[in-house]
Amino acid sequence: MYAVIPKRWTFLVAVAVLACGGSPEPSVIGLAYMPGSRNVEAARLAASDLAETSRGRPIRLFIDSAFTADSAPVEVRRAERLAAIPQLMAVIGPSNSRGALAAAPVYNAAGVTQINPQATSHLLAKLDGRMLPMIPDDSIEGDFIAQFVRQIPGAHSVSIYFANDEYGIGLREGVETALATLGMRVVDKVPFSPGGAFNVLVQASMQRARPDVIVVAGRTNEAAGLAQAIHELAPGTTVVAGDGALVPERLAQLGDSVLASLYVVSFWLPAPGDSAAMLFSRRFRALLGREPEASDAYVYDGIMVGAAAIRAAGPSRNAVWEWLRSLGDSRPAYQGVTGPIVFGKSAVPHMVMTRILNGRAVAEWRR
Repeated sequence: MYAVIPKRWTFLVAVAVLACGGSPEPSVIGLAYMPGSRNVEAARLAASDLAETSRGRPIRLFIDSAFTADSAPVEVRRAERLAAIPQLMAVIGPSNSRGALAAAPVYNAAGVTQINPQATSHLLAKLDGRMLPMIPDDSIEGDFIAQFVRQIPGAHSVSIYFANDEYGIGLREGVETALATLGMRVVDKVPFSPGGAFNVLVQASMQRARPDVIVVAGRTNEAAGLAQAIHELAPGTTVVAGDGALVPERLAQLGDSVLASLYVVSFWLPAPGDSAAMLFSRRFRALLGREPEASDAYVYDGIMVGAAAIRAAGPSRNAVWEWLRSLGDSRPAYQGVTGPIVFGKSAVPHMVMTRILNGRAVAEWRR
């Protein structure tokens, strides 16, 4: 049986019922996220659209409310429960590289396609299974960061602060490799954990070396804490953070003096001339009262491309997998709000370096 869904997910269930009517039992797209996850809110918008586009072949979104964490062991158990649903055709997530890597063998054994909107580990591409990452991996992002650092006037040396997990280690390696290719020096590499004493960490690093630029491979709270500590100990030092740090309203709390030297990678930013992205942004703001982030847009697109595969290929795990991996090859790209969606070697990375201005991410540099 499916797990009971919390009240905040009643909307998804209601949409599924309206879409089904007297139709056959709906196909299922699983959401491998915690029920309260910030980015899963984008699923509410996708659910509304599925209700209007899935008539004749009903599709239901499902999140398992039995788990309220996202550790690797939890993701394995979540995968076991989701994969056991006969009507499950695809899974969106998990939200991080460690969980995605841990859960992949379960989904692979069941023949379930994993569409991943957020995990960046380059190890995902090496899995022998049905993993379809939607965003650039850490080696590609690392090269993007290194290219940005190179064009900063007076930038010759770099320190890298990195979360001591798959995300942080992978991005550190990607940045370090790319900087070496460009002939730039990495003068210090500093691992950190959530809730660390960032002032002490930064002070110790600054005693070892005074870099021109500091790269932070971590998530929002840690990146914010480090940016604040760096500003206090070495005002004006340029800080470049990876995509995991980009929650604009949280970073905006740092204040203008810190933000003046802070840059953050984004995998998506709606451009004024992009009608699909602008429409998505307006609808998202109207429904949820905040600006959509890159991860919101990719979660939405992951659900919608999964649904397109089910509608086109039918309720078969193998057929859905074959349809999705053919995008950009024997089939044209799927046009999502993040741009044309294809997987594998045909995928074109979309990245922009942003600044935080007036609580919003604003494009600063594109390659």
